[in-house]
Parts: sequence; C-alpha cells; structure tokens
Amino acid sequence: MDAPFPAPAQSRSSGISWPIWLLIGGGAIALIAVVGLMVLGLKVTGALGPVTSSDGAISVKVPKGWAQGAAVTTTIATPVLAMAKLESTNGVKPEFVVADLGQSVPLATIEAGWDPVLRSGRVTVPGTLGALTRTTVAGAPALSVEFHGSKYTGQLLFVDYGSKTYIVEMASDPSEFDLLRDSDFSAILSSWQWQ
Repeated sequence: MDAPFPAPAQSRSSGISWPIWLLIGGGAIALIAVVGLMVLGLKVTGALGPVTSSDGAISVKVPKGWAQGAAVTTTIATPVLAMAKLESTNGVKPEFVVADLGQSVPLATIEAGWDPVLRSGRVTVPGTLGALTRTTVAGAPALSVEFHGSKYTGQLLFVDYGSKTYIVEMASDPSEFDLLRDSDFSAILSSWQWQ
C-alpha cells in the first residue's frame, strides 16, 4: 500500500533536530502510517470490546467493520496500535494508526516550528497540510492538523501523555473522510482510555 506522503527532503531545522521534523512534518504519515497494514483476520470487528496498544498505554473500541492490524515502519516512531476498515474505497482502506515517537516533544515546540517548516519547503507532500489547532484526546493535550491529497485525506494528532508524544493518523479516501471523521474515527477517539 502506498503511504499518503513521501518523506520530506533532507534539511536542517532550527530548534528541533531534523529526524524529529521528519516525523512531525507532513512526512509523518509516510513514516508511521501503514506502509504495510496487514489485517490479522476478522476476529476483531467491533463486537469484542476494546483493544489495547502494544505498549499497554492505550485502549480503544474497534468499530463494526474494522479489524486490528499491524503497522510496519522504518523510522524511530514505533506503531503501537493499528486498525483498518475491512472495506476499501477507490483502493484505499481507511486507517487509524497510533505511533510512539519514542520521546516527549512539547506541543509548544511543534506549534512554534510548524509554519516555518512548512513555509521553508522542507516538508513536501502531495497535497496540503492545514494549520495546527489545539484539542485533547482522552483528557491529554493534543494538536490536530488535517491533510488533503488526491489519494488520501485525513487528520494527524500529536498527543502528549506522560513522558511520551504519540502521533495518531486517521486517513481514508478523500470521498469518505468527512463521514468517517464524524462516525468511525470519532467513535474510536471517544472510546480512547489511558491505562
């Protein structure tokens, strides 16, 4: 499966090391997203209750028609939870992936560097990234940004909890993202519990 975004061009950003911007910028999806999301079967389709992340920190309910899977990555961000809808639209399976950045990156640091890095051209994406907005995930502070492309549309969340920063990616075919954001993705986020 193609990742929604390619990795950004190599460069250096002030304040945050380049590997961190590589994960934080628009390339985050290509790096943590499901490079090879593999549905592990039809065992989990929403009727069996919550599933727990591989690090034991998060549990969420799986919506009907979705299955827990495994994400493969080639970066320092470690996927800890991956789910995909069993049906695809235009060859794209909707995905919900949570990755552990492996360290804490203060949300204020992400906010301060976001616009300058996007304007600099260091992060290249086949589409557009929006502005960051503040939100929460299960009571934890978070930042949200939407992305829009011809093959994928979705949302990234940067969530600070404890001593970690998690990156959440929710993506689907552009024609169904608005519906999924208000239904399945919203249900997953509403069921999120910290363990």
